[in-house]
Amino acid sequence: MKAKTTLILCGLVAACSDDGAPVASLGGGSTGADTVTASSTASAGEASGDRTTAGEDDEGPSDSDSTSGGGPAPTGTASATDPSGSGDGSSSGGIDTPDAACPDGPFADTPLSAPSVVAAALPGTSTAVGSGGLVEGPVWWNGALHLSHFWFESQPPPSNLMRYDGATLEVVFEGSGTNGLAIGIQGELLGGDHQTGAITAYDPETNSRTPVVESFEGQRFNSPNDLTVRSDGTIYFTDPSYQAPQPQPQPVTGVYRVDPDGAVERFESSLTQPNGISLSPDESVLYVAHSGGINRYDLQADGNVATPGAPFGDVFAGVDGMAVDCAGNLYATLHSEGRIVVRSPAGDDLGEIQVAPQVTNAAFGGADQQTLYITAGNPDAGNAVYAVELAIPGLPF
Repeated sequence: MKAKTTLILCGLVAACSDDGAPVASLGGGSTGADTVTASSTASAGEASGDRTTAGEDDEGPSDSDSTSGGGPAPTGTASATDPSGSGDGSSSGGIDTPDAACPDGPFADTPLSAPSVVAAALPGTSTAVGSGGLVEGPVWWNGALHLSHFWFESQPPPSNLMRYDGATLEVVFEGSGTNGLAIGIQGELLGGDHQTGAITAYDPETNSRTPVVESFEGQRFNSPNDLTVRSDGTIYFTDPSYQAPQPQPQPVTGVYRVDPDGAVERFESSLTQPNGISLSPDESVLYVAHSGGINRYDLQADGNVATPGAPFGDVFAGVDGMAVDCAGNLYATLHSEGRIVVRSPAGDDLGEIQVAPQVTNAAFGGADQQTLYITAGNPDAGNAVYAVELAIPGLPF
């Protein structure tokens, strides 16, 4: 049964103002032979997308060391060390929200320059804050990459909101409690707040936070993990129990929809540990990662979710976060395998991106929206943020 309740809004989606033990690995390893460093070369294609703004398995401590590979992007493009593409490492330019729209197509037939490419570790992104922590939930917001860093000191774990400007990774909101991040339709930064069990809006400039939705049926959420936002303000988010207090507040690990008018609906309660969540560029499809793979849901014109969902592609386990490009291709992070698999809207295999152990999530950014930023690696053991240049632009979360 679909149960509904009402959330408290403060003009954020209406008119007034992420886990535990490592998951199972996905079968089917690297495509092997053709491994190259990613670049921004491309050929023209015919797919297109028009989403205005777009939309994580967070593992427990691991002894895996991070690895890196690849090299710089071609001169004049938004690269790993220069998100703006200006050549000076500054964060000027880029996508200003809330109108981070996909450019007009046509787009390349494939985003990858080879069946397997390697993401490059970004300088200045290694952090030894905390112990056994993870970086998560990247979003390209206000011309720079923002992400969450949390570590397993307590349950729920403490978390900070961080910003990468192309040179340094710094804390911009201490004690944010965040996991996944997204952008609201008014340009506000939204986060899955596992500390308080809410979806929260953050203002790093004033160090203030405003809860958007705090409870369902009288109880806080377990540990809101990842979220995505429709162009009308509808929020979809996952609520596993990875960072939840015990006993967990909600009786199930669910997936929720928050209407622009403030109503909250749990439309899915049958998935074990739902995690990453993303919308297609035309907002007709919602993808939800869970411990058994990825589910695909058709969306009605008003944003209601048609259930039940159906398994998508050949990804059966180990998926954490996801990203989507403007042609509708889906990028699924395989946490334990340290790689990203790329699938077309039809579920066809387009190749892979090799990253590092404990890869968690990804989002597009940079001046041309063609840099895929990836959070991965144990912050105590090496670089925590990676990037790769792709032939198709994508959505900022």
